[in-house]
Amino acid sequence: MMTQTTVHPVTFGSTSREVASTLTRLVRKPSTFFSLLPKDIRWSAPLTFLVAMSLASATIRTIFLTGDPAFLFGIFLANALGMAMITSVVVYTVAVAIRGAWSDFGPFFAVTAYSTGAALLISWIPDVVVWGELWKWVLVGSGLVRACGLSRFQALCSIGLSIGLMTAGFWGITALIEALTA
Repeated sequence: MMTQTTVHPVTFGSTSREVASTLTRLVRKPSTFFSLLPKDIRWSAPLTFLVAMSLASATIRTIFLTGDPAFLFGIFLANALGMAMITSVVVYTVAVAIRGAWSDFGPFFAVTAYSTGAALLISWIPDVVVWGELWKWVLVGSGLVRACGLSRFQALCSIGLSIGLMTAGFWGITALIEALTA
């Protein structure tokens, strides 16, 4: 006698319950999580997850610092969301250049949004910031391979070049600001 099991669709975080479930699945088994991402994933679920994790991170960071709470919260929130967006665009651009073929941006955005969101929850701890950033890039690498179809070598090259380009870009912006304000 065969028993029939019910298969529930995997959701990726548009409601508060789904956000919590998404975080749990992402932290427990990142490779499985990214393997299950739909190829035609829309922006809403990853963006909702990223905003929720950014709000939590900004709130926690603001609580532990002195100064204008609204200003600090705004800076932390803008940084979390802005860096995730910059990262997704840079990783996508580099990956497309390495692969030599256009791809849909959705899975790349989803990978960076989920990876950044998960890492934000530990990155507010001062001595853990570097480990949180490393963990984010490990998650991005796993997602690039599992959800975006890159080889491990392509993912590693994409990550290395993305980090290098973003670092050079921010150094350049800093130098420009210093030159303009001198």
